[in-house]
Amino acid sequence: MILTRKYNFDIVPGGPPLLIRASKNDTSSTLVFSLFAGEGVLQIPAGTTAVFRCPYGSTIATLTFVGGIPTITVDLTADMTGNAGWIPFEIVLTATENNTDYTLVTATMILDIRG
Repeated sequence: MILTRKYNFDIVPGGPPLLIRASKNDTSSTLVFSLFAGEGVLQIPAGTTAVFRCPYGSTIATLTFVGGIPTITVDLTADMTGNAGWIPFEIVLTATENNTDYTLVTATMILDIRG
């Protein structure tokens, strides 16, 4: 059974990090983040790609727009949840415009792996 967990995620650094609890070796959970900017306006162009990045590697995430709100979906993998402890994560958004790549790295969130 797949467990889907939904979060509202302020991408602006500076506030307390979002804390997400998971079990060690959890590969049956999907995380869904509705992105917003606590300061300023969040505009993400079509064609932007998303990566969920941690110290153990990166996982491709899916970026969609739900009711106009940018939403990131990522499935937990064994690489993400294989080590117990607090693991910092961030979402990396990359867009290309006029042959120039633009990258936005979000505020950090913490995956609390218990096992």
